[in-house]
Amino acid sequence: MLKSLEDDSHVKTKLCQYEAINNSKGVYAAKQLVLSKFEGQNIILEKYDLRPHDDKAKCMVESIGSEHLETARRRLTSIEGKFTELYFKQIF
Repeated sequence: MLKSLEDDSHVKTKLCQYEAINNSKGVYAAKQLVLSKFEGQNIILEKYDLRPHDDKAKCMVESIGSEHLETARRRLTSIEGKFTELYFKQIF
């Protein structure tokens, strides 16, 4: 998105992003992104009568606490990779 340099909202956005690194908001947002991806994958899997992700995927994501964002990112990436691999095995 292009914004005027006179518009300082990009500065506020960047500050909020930096703050999210040091509090639970960043971990919460990352978890929601992964859960939304799984939900979208499940819609496609169900549409084609394939086996959707079970509740294990959701439980694994929700079990991640409000730890440091980098630690949570590594765990979420691992979980997301595992279940996305299962998704693509069914699709292809």
